[in-house]
Formats: sequence, C-alpha cells, structure tokens
Amino acid sequence: MQARVIMWNGERGVVAASGQRHEFDINHWLGDFSPKSDMDVVLAFDEGNLKSITPLEVANPIAQNAGANAIIETAKNIVMSAGKDVSIAYGVFFVFAFFVGMVKVSAMMVPISLPLITILNGITALSSGQGGFGTVLGLLAVGTIAVPYFWKHKLAPLALCAPLLLTLYAYLQIYLAYASTKEQLAQVQTQMANNPYAGMMAGAMEQAYSAFKFQIAFGAYVTTAIAAFIAYRGVMCYLESGK
Repeated sequence: MQARVIMWNGERGVVAASGQRHEFDINHWLGDFSPKSDMDVVLAFDEGNLKSITPLEVANPIAQNAGANAIIETAKNIVMSAGKDVSIAYGVFFVFAFFVGMVKVSAMMVPISLPLITILNGITALSSGQGGFGTVLGLLAVGTIAVPYFWKHKLAPLALCAPLLLTLYAYLQIYLAYASTKEQLAQVQTQMANNPYAGMMAGAMEQAYSAFKFQIAFGAYVTTAIAAFIAYRGVMCYLESGK
C-alpha cells in the first residue's frame, strides 16, 4: 500500500494511507536514509498490523525486479511445459516467418524476397483497406506455445496447429494473388490486340508477362516443415490426453 509520511520526529512518526493514519518507529523503516515529512512510502502489513515501511524510490525497483523475475519464471515454465524440442521449433518458426524469404517474386527483372509475415501484411492490408495485421497473426501463432500452460483443457494442445494453419493460409493467398496477376496480364495482352498501337506495345507487354516470375524460396520449406512438426506434436499430445 502506498502512503505518505506526515510526521517524523527522529524516533517516531505517522504515515497516512487511504484516509487512515499509522504510527511507526525506526524499527519499521527499511530505507538506508532517515524518513522525513511528505516522503512517499510503501507499507507492508502482517495480519492487519504494520510490518514495514519502505521508501517508494526503493520499493519501485524491488517491485520491478520482482515482476521481471516472475515473467522470466513463467517463461521458463512455459518452455518446460511445451518441451525443449517444441520450444526450439517455435523459435525457428519465429525467425523464418518474420525474417527469411518464403517466396521470390520477379517483376520487370527486379527480384523481391518476401517473408511469411510480410506477405500476410500485404494481403490483409489489401483486404481490409487499412494497415495489414499479418504481424499480429504471426505473434498470435507464436504465442500459442503458452496455451497448454495457461489453459488446462483437453483441447489446449491443438493450439499448436496455429503456425501450420497460418502457413497454409499464406500459401493459399500467395497462389490466389499469383493467379490473379497472371490473369490480369493475359487480359491486358488480349485487349492490346484491338489497339491501333498493338504492334508497338504488344512486344512490351509480352516482355512484362514473361518477366513476372514466382518462385518458392528455401525459407518456405523450412517454415512449413517446422510448422508441421509443431502441429504434429500438438495433435499427438491431444490424442495421448484422450486415452
């Protein structure tokens, strides 16, 4: 409980918190310096009795360290719950999904390598008309490693299928986008045939059509394999829990 020192005479004092006053002496004090009036402090109670008083500037770092330690401990427990192999697989999936090219697209002889999350960002941005949320989907997929730890349910291990589902969704969207682009280029070529300048422009369109290339990159194979492994472990864990 946070409070404020309203009086200190060198031996005894009074603090106020939530409309109540509490007397204290130097034995309650946990600071390395003497208390003084108007100092913000943190009170600790034991069965309703004042146990200790800590200066706020000292208590805050302690609380922050305790919070950080709790987060680290929870992360360790999540890793132990998932297993070392699954935890490593999630780490590899994160790296490849966010930073390693999944496909290579060449348009007008300019190759572009696109990671899974970049692809999803672009696709979701087109569908929503706003900023893409592929990054959010990726983080949610990676975060499913913690679902079995926090949700003690028979179905919880199936959450580990999320990375594979996200990867397959990306493949589907890539295929649809590629097919749509090819179709549009073909339609433009057809329309050019009725244009009086067709003879001059047809060659340029043919070059653009042939220059548009799509290639699955190495990252796609690794991402898919890792996601499939994670999903496999999740399904097996689910089946074993049903026995």
